[in-house]
Amino acid sequence: MELPDDSFTISGIFLFFLLLLPPPAASSCSPSDLARISLAFRFVTGFQLPSPTADCTAITLPSCNLTGAISWTHLRRVSALRTIDLSGNNLLGSIPALFWSAPRLHHVNLADNRLGGSLRFDLSLPASPLKSLNLSGNRFTSAGTGLEAALPHLEVLDLSRNHLGVAPPGMGKLRRLRHLDMSHNDPDGGESAATKARLLRSASHRSHAASRRRHRISTRYRTVIAVVIPVSVVIGLCSVVLILHLIYLCHRLTEKDGKVEERGEGATAAGNGKEGGDADDGVGKDVRRRGGWIFGWKINP
Repeated sequence: MELPDDSFTISGIFLFFLLLLPPPAASSCSPSDLARISLAFRFVTGFQLPSPTADCTAITLPSCNLTGAISWTHLRRVSALRTIDLSGNNLLGSIPALFWSAPRLHHVNLADNRLGGSLRFDLSLPASPLKSLNLSGNRFTSAGTGLEAALPHLEVLDLSRNHLGVAPPGMGKLRRLRHLDMSHNDPDGGESAATKARLLRSASHRSHAASRRRHRISTRYRTVIAVVIPVSVVIGLCSVVLILHLIYLCHRLTEKDGKVEERGEGATAAGNGKEGGDADDGVGKDVRRRGGWIFGWKINP
């Protein structure tokens, strides 16, 4: 059965309006995530809970006059959260070690707040996928061990303008770290030239430089060994050959001397009946014959 032409026109118009509709939200806040965000910021003034249609993959509230302490444990449990930017506020308290094991968190910027205490890491928890961490302009005084195990994917780390006397242990083992800033750090909070704080462009660069130095040293050792051992072997073999040759020449010379003496005695016995001049000539020939051998080489008089 044939359809009327009007049906094709209506279908085309319907599809056209479907294409004009906005696409659905890429990631909207689930009720559970909204509840966890509310619990995390319940002691923070100036915070407004996002709408259910908002994107919960990022909480970006820089310089929004937020004041108070965040419940980092509840914030860690927001399943869709990937980015946090709460820089330039007035946030207080410390950050527990549990927070760094957030399963999907990639970027954290908490610069220019009043956070402090010690940076702690729990090695019994799964490693974090965190790639960039900015804690500059706070009041952190120390860092615990386990940074390289808790944050192995870290590429950017900014700990400048804190009260850290020394660099966090294990920082040199962060293989993916491209940028590290620990400038203006001092246990007393000063910024004099005598402080221990310094700007480190890359801990991984230092690690690669040390690896290159070790490679150069090992290459030099291998080169020395590759040259010295064959040369030593050649010199040893040459020495052995020379000694054997000298022994052989001495043996030959001894044999020739014995033969010359035997010939001389035979000539003397045979020449008893002859005149003394003939005997003297035979002996002279033997003497000349004996003197004609030097180290295996015959010299004709």
